[in-house]
Amino acid sequence: MSKQVTFILIDDDAISNMLSEIIIEDEFPDAQIISFTDPKQGIQFFESEFSESSINKTFLFLDINMPLMSGWEFLESLKEKKIEMKNNVFIYMLSSSVNPNDVKKAKLNPNVVDFLEKPLIDEFLKQLSEKHSFI
Repeated sequence: MSKQVTFILIDDDAISNMLSEIIIEDEFPDAQIISFTDPKQGIQFFESEFSESSINKTFLFLDINMPLMSGWEFLESLKEKKIEMKNNVFIYMLSSSVNPNDVKKAKLNPNVVDFLEKPLIDEFLKQLSEKHSFI
């Protein structure tokens, strides 16, 4: 029996979310995919719907540059609201940012696994699957 895997996409660009969803569905047809174009709705989801104990592995792909709330502000809001996601949530900054400071900031943030350049690619998802062994 394969473990339930959840992907949460937070990006103000609906097309980017759609492309990521297609790539994820190809690699993980049974995965649950939840996407938000408004990061504030993503915060509400984590406040009300998310239960760390009920989800085996969750991967959050978070854009950095969004008009309503940046990815960094999103992470800070989770921290301020004391929303715990440590054990089974893996946060990746998925961005088209070419700012080296964003890459550095992602690598220095203890809650962020890594910085990924858009678009999400199937090769990365295959590596993710092997790394976290959930095929």
